[in-house]
Amino acid sequence: MKQKDWNLTLNLSPEQYQLLKTKADSKGVSVEGYALFKVLHEEQTSHFVPTEKLLITPAEACELLGIGRTVMYRLIKEGAVPAVKLPNCKRLYLSMKGIQKMIDNYTVSPSEIGGEDDE
Repeated sequence: MKQKDWNLTLNLSPEQYQLLKTKADSKGVSVEGYALFKVLHEEQTSHFVPTEKLLITPAEACELLGIGRTVMYRLIKEGAVPAVKLPNCKRLYLSMKGIQKMIDNYTVSPSEIGGEDDE
């Protein structure tokens, strides 16, 4: 395909085409191949994909925080960690934001920390 055709197809200015051609040449591929790669790469990376779970189970929260089930369910019952129950689902879930908020609420100052015998 000629430069003019690619400019029309990809809606590129002559400067943009030249930049694309330079990058393609540096990679040792055709302009068409490099343009296709860029289009596919942008399509794959344009979707929102969370890097971590938004909701976790109480068991996962226990493992994450290093606490037992009894303590976790007490925190849920007291409202320290808000629980989420999805429609048509029997399981409870906890939001990562809720867990972080609970951690922030229970953070103590250095003056509040006792000796090793205090528990």
